[in-house]
Amino acid sequence: MDLARLAVDSGGDPGAIHRALDPTMLSVPDVEGSLENKCELTRTPYGRRFANEEINSYFAFLFELIVARGPSVGLNVSLSRFDLFHGHLFLASETGRLGIL
Repeated sequence: MDLARLAVDSGGDPGAIHRALDPTMLSVPDVEGSLENKCELTRTPYGRRFANEEINSYFAFLFELIVARGPSVGLNVSLSRFDLFHGHLFLASETGRLGIL
């Protein structure tokens, strides 16, 4: 995946990942009453996508894969759009490797 390669090649520089984002700012939707319940999905009122559509599609694929494969390891997984906002992309500082939590 290009994003993982970018993370390693940059030596774990978060700026390298930020530069891979599309500059278009997207309003964060009120998902399942999050505004009323004072749940902040992000620290900003906007979100962004990656400029490369393949990366965006890959994240959607991973999200669907978690649900599909959960039962095979004994997990009953149910995810909604709200859960997708709670994913975190991180760079391991010692190795420069990319991870998703």
